[in-house]
Amino acid sequence: MKRCRIVGSVLAVLFCVTACKKKEEPAPAEAASSQPPSELKLDAPQKAVNPTPSPAAAGQGSEGLQVAWQVPDGWRSEKPKSAMRKATYGVPHVKGDKEDAEVAVFYFGPGQGGTIDANAQRWIGQFSNVKDGDTKRSDREANGMHQHLVEVIKGAYGSGMPGDTGVKEGYGMVAAIVGTPSGSYFFKLIGPSETVQASRGALLALLDSIKPVH
Repeated sequence: MKRCRIVGSVLAVLFCVTACKKKEEPAPAEAASSQPPSELKLDAPQKAVNPTPSPAAAGQGSEGLQVAWQVPDGWRSEKPKSAMRKATYGVPHVKGDKEDAEVAVFYFGPGQGGTIDANAQRWIGQFSNVKDGDTKRSDREANGMHQHLVEVIKGAYGSGMPGDTGVKEGYGMVAAIVGTPSGSYFFKLIGPSETVQASRGALLALLDSIKPVH
């Protein structure tokens, strides 16, 4: 009888120890949270937060416009000629030129609009009779955003677009592709060569003023 009591006491102690150990084991959810951060998996992808468009943004608050810039003094805001444009500006011609220049601004959405090289080659290809050294490409940066400039000093210009009035002699171009948080913006100053060269500094000032809208 005494031996039975001893055996029973031993079994009771073993049962208690086993039960306590089970309570100390983490639940499945707790075990998952104990993994290193690099091993944790997200249930759903995180959504990117885009800047909110501003009514005061240059480009007249067009849908999808998420950056703002300062329009140079003397430039005229005009109605865009196509749905692809976000803004159009008329640039007064200088003495000796008979036509005003124009700045067209394009935005197609995040990841849209083509590569830098494809656009640069297409823009340069719109000119003929261009002298050696009259085309130039360069890189700049302002407000943390990369800019790629494409310039043609002088040549015969024909856009090849519907409604184009034909080839125009003595034209120039300063164009830029600006990488913004919401995608690439395309700025194209085109017109008589002297007017374009005289307006180059104003365009660069505009490019340097581009900032995301918060």
